[in-house]
Amino acid sequence: TIRVEETIQKGDITSPDYDEVKVTVEKGSVTITASGTGVYYIGEEITLSGTCTENNTVYLFLTGPNLGTNGVNLKKINETVTNYNGRTFAAEDVEADDTWSYKWNTADLARSLDAGGYTIYAVSKPVGKDKLSDAEYATASIQLKSAYLTATSSGAIVAKGDDLKITGTAQGDPENVQVWIFGKNYYGKDNRLVDTASVESDGSFEYELKGAETKDLSPGQYFAVIQHPMTKGFGVVADAATGTIKGSGIVATKITDLQASAAATALITALDSANVDDTYVKLTFDVEEAYIAIDPIGDKEAGSKFTISGTTNVAVGDKLIIDVTS
Repeated sequence: TIRVEETIQKGDITSPDYDEVKVTVEKGSVTITASGTGVYYIGEEITLSGTCTENNTVYLFLTGPNLGTNGVNLKKINETVTNYNGRTFAAEDVEADDTWSYKWNTADLARSLDAGGYTIYAVSKPVGKDKLSDAEYATASIQLKSAYLTATSSGAIVAKGDDLKITGTAQGDPENVQVWIFGKNYYGKDNRLVDTASVESDGSFEYELKGAETKDLSPGQYFAVIQHPMTKGFGVVADAATGTIKGSGIVATKITDLQASAAATALITALDSANVDDTYVKLTFDVEEAYIAIDPIGDKEAGSKFTISGTTNVAVGDKLIIDVTS
């Protein structure tokens, strides 16, 4: 009960005016929810939100496979939280309406997470798992899956002048994938070594070599490597000016001095480095001179029906014109 009364002069026997109000003090609480279904690919951004009526700041930490048992900083997962040291936690201010929201980018971490089940704690005080009795808290369980990449080409054989499409799926929410294509005297469009394909919201991507580009390719075998950045950005990049590939912890290699097969092998060796967490798909296709062949027909009687057949390597959907002369 809170009472407010007027101040009276000494000796005044008049009873002072006053008023009282009753208030109820309740124990504070914390809530947390994770956006989406609770199942995510490593590399995606997860929105965490909830309420906190116990403090003006909510503290977040994570437990799960190969992490410290007391919990780790949600962003710096190689840093174990220290009880009553708010700087070791991911912290978020609570709004005036008692709500809070935090965007957790699983691609922007000190080290990669393993696939598996994790628990995110939202706590009213900076305490880890062993001191939860000292604070109000709530948890959200999530499942993290490894990002992956699939890719296919529109055909194993491409006639010069036909389009070539490489399509696939890149899960893990990357902005784009890198596309490397090596062939006879060919190191990507305009010798740039590498190109990119944008990844759509559903994870799909498409990369195309137009017919105007394939018509200038030399016949032979070509190697395409599609590269997914996983969680740390692209670990292998191109330096087109010097014709080399490079990356942290790998030996720079001048691939423009290599034949197509050796260039693809050098790139894959770099991608397989322990210092690179990127994943990739390797494809091959052959470029051939365009041709059309017609099977022998032989003599036919006037008015009879017969079938014309043959072979071609031009793209499905291209128009063939049959000219019959007598």
